[in-house]
Amino acid sequence: MINKKALLYLLIGSLLFYALGLFNFYYFNLSSEILKSANEGIIILGMIGGYYGSFVSNKIQNLFNAKEKAK
Repeated sequence: MINKKALLYLLIGSLLFYALGLFNFYYFNLSSEILKSANEGIIILGMIGGYYGSFVSNKIQNLFNAKEKAK
């Protein structure tokens, strides 16, 4: 079963970094090649971060579920 909270964290993490990348893209000049590649990196990092966050929250949720079952 997919954890809905984990999915939410994944979405928020991805959107946050995507927005950060877009902000950098428009705020700083479009002409800079370094910034263009940096923004792609930021967006990819956001997706990885969101995925990792969902993975961690899922593990924590499993730990709590195991403790509840133990009681």
